[in-house]
Order: sequence, then C-alpha cells, then structure tokens
Amino acid sequence: MAEATASIILISGQAGAGHSTALKILEDEGYVSVDNMPLALVDQLVAIEVETEGHDLAFCVDARTSGFDVTALNRLIENMRQKFGAAFKVVHLSASQLEILRRFQSTRRHHPIAKDHMLEEAIALDEARMAEIMPQADVRIDSTKLSPNALRRALLGGLGMRQEQSAKVQIISFAYKQGVPEGADYVFDMRFLRNPHWSPDLRAKTGEDASVRAFIAADEHFDQFFLNLIGMSAPILASCMRDGRPQVTFAFGCTGGKHRSVASAIAFENWVKAEGHEAMLMHREL
Repeated sequence: MAEATASIILISGQAGAGHSTALKILEDEGYVSVDNMPLALVDQLVAIEVETEGHDLAFCVDARTSGFDVTALNRLIENMRQKFGAAFKVVHLSASQLEILRRFQSTRRHHPIAKDHMLEEAIALDEARMAEIMPQADVRIDSTKLSPNALRRALLGGLGMRQEQSAKVQIISFAYKQGVPEGADYVFDMRFLRNPHWSPDLRAKTGEDASVRAFIAADEHFDQFFLNLIGMSAPILASCMRDGRPQVTFAFGCTGGKHRSVASAIAFENWVKAEGHEAMLMHREL
C-alpha cells in the first residue's frame, strides 16, 4: 500500500444528484477537482496530481463518464483502496426520482442515458445501476431536500473535514476617477473625510504612512464610521464562514486613491486579521 500524503475523493451516484456542486465545494477546500473523467485516464490523473504533485484530488465518475461500467468502476475503487488505503474515499450522491426529474426539467438539460429512453425511464435505470455502487461508498448523501449549503455541511461532515473556516477577505483601495473595482461586493466612499491632499506636509505621502493614517483617524467622523463598518462586517464574515463562501471583497474609494481610501483599507485589514480571518490587501492606484 502506498503511503499517501494527499486525499483522494471519488464522487459518484445518480446524474442530477449534485456532483458538480460537490466538486465545487471540495475545490473551495483546496482540492484539484475534475468532472467527468474517463475511466481509462483515472490512473494517469492520480499519478500526476497525487503521487507526483502531492495535491488533494476529487473526481467524478457517473453515467456521463466515457467507458463507464459498474464492474469497471468497482474494480477501480478496489484498486484505489488497496493502493491508498484510508486516503481514498468514495462519496455516493442520490436523490428521489421525482427530485431528479424536477431538476432536469428545470434546467432543460439532457439526462446522460436518455438518448434511447424517456426521461423518467432513464432516471429509474440510472438509479438502479448506481445502487450497485452504493455499498462501496464511505459517505452516502441523499440530496433530495438539501440546499447547496446543507449539501456542503453534509459532505464535509461526512468526510470528517472542518465545516467552518476563516473567511477570505479581499480588500481594495481605489480612486473613483478610475472607476469602481469590478467584482467588489461592498463599496465604501471615503470622500466624506478630510482630505490629506490639502495638507502640504501630507500631500506627497500615501495612506501607508503613519502620519497620514493618524490625520485620517483624527477626523471627527472616522471613529463612528469605523464602528458602523465593523458592526456590519462581523455578521457578513460570519455568514461567509457558515455558508462556505470562499471570498468576499470590500472596496474603499476616494478621489485619488492615495490617502483616505488607502488608510481606511489598512485599518479594515487590521481588524479583519484581528478577528482571525484571512485578508489580502491591494492598493489599486499605488
């Protein structure tokens, strides 16, 4: 048995039961995620990503898979268990026939084996075939009544993985004259504060300078703004942790993107880190 330092997760089960969502959840947890991997290429994928690169790997095998066969999939599972032991896990996803039917009808996507069958018949055949894989599963999840967040909790909990983590916060300072950053979730206009640009001693400096930050912090409106900011941000970051959202972006703008926005972004970064979250700070105009 190989001594695996990385985790390998095979996701299988009924088409429409949530495979793509499960892969995205694991991708957010740092896994290399591969959907619809041909069975003949799985060994090569594992050799490259796991044995050579040392990456955690999650891949999906279901009715769409080239070369899919229940016997071949069971053989693959047995071989992987012999080679990697507890580092290899199988997740089986299922849902009721009525729920699978509803999902395919609402998305108007074709069922992988519906070419020669009516949709209802294809779903029933897929369920019967995938039931032969279920005994091999380490984690079995019925996604019928699960929201994406509930599926995340069930998946990570079943795999023994931590379900709450620090939020990843991207913080950007910018100049309004250059436009608001695309993709910002929350934008704050800091132009209500006194502008250090009009102070001869501070004009050439930036908000990274302690004297500029002290000037801005001394503004009579800054403390109240910052209290309101963290009062709003705390439940937002708690929600990110609870719901598994990988990243949230806060942007702080001022006229030139040099003083007030920079100082405010730095102050917010310090608070975010003090709260135990990951923060990535970018001053767009510096």
